[in-house]
Amino acid sequence: MEARPYVLTSTAVLSCVQRALDGAIDNWCADWGVARSEIELDCLRAWEGAAELPPQPAWREQRRGGAQALWLAWPGDCVAQLQRALFGTERHHGTVAHGAAPLAEAGAAAAWQGLIDAVGGVALPGTLAETDATPPPAAQWQRGSGAVLLVLRLGRQLCHGVLSEAAVAALAQQARLRGNLAEPVAPALAPCNLARLLAPVAVRLPIEIGRAQVGLGSLMGLGVGDVIRLDSPADRPFPVTGPTGAPLFGAYLGLSGTDMALEVAPLEN
Repeated sequence: MEARPYVLTSTAVLSCVQRALDGAIDNWCADWGVARSEIELDCLRAWEGAAELPPQPAWREQRRGGAQALWLAWPGDCVAQLQRALFGTERHHGTVAHGAAPLAEAGAAAAWQGLIDAVGGVALPGTLAETDATPPPAAQWQRGSGAVLLVLRLGRQLCHGVLSEAAVAALAQQARLRGNLAEPVAPALAPCNLARLLAPVAVRLPIEIGRAQVGLGSLMGLGVGDVIRLDSPADRPFPVTGPTGAPLFGAYLGLSGTDMALEVAPLEN
């Protein structure tokens, strides 16, 4: 049975991620002359904010540093929206005749990449962006994954990012070292007897006695009393599998009173 950590991401940790990325956006706005009111950022627990995603997000970039990771997705209209924020909507900026359109488009594209790099550089310092359309693994959206969903609003356009638990923990640790994150100390949990706690939990254990291939003609001609030969020798234990399908132990078929039963045996490789 596979176990995974269950991370309780506090509001204080979300705020610490928000402050770090807001600082990067503030600096970017100052460098590019974009009004800060044009851009909004929300940080949500990934499993709670999954409903914010569009049906098919356009994942475009990844940043990785060991277990730390950031996935980014944005629609193609983000650059055009940023171009309007930078240069307004005057007609001459949209006409090639005046020569302004190519410059405006190039400037907006550079500014957008600068924004993505600013956010990514703070979220995962020292990493380089890689063009990759692979979405975040499904585990990032599970409850208690510790991942954080970033929702960057630029007008009507939305850019989404998923920050892995390790990256979130690194940002939180930096905030603690600077004295900017003082989380309340939770009382220690009382020790528990796991064997006693798990004892009443029912687990279904499937057992596969064997398999057989029967021709359709033979199958149609089967009658009561006919015998189908299986591919499993009778003198070897059968594998008993757990809920995930992984083999747990071997077993021999037998009787316990009038009921069918299993006698546990070592699992043969």
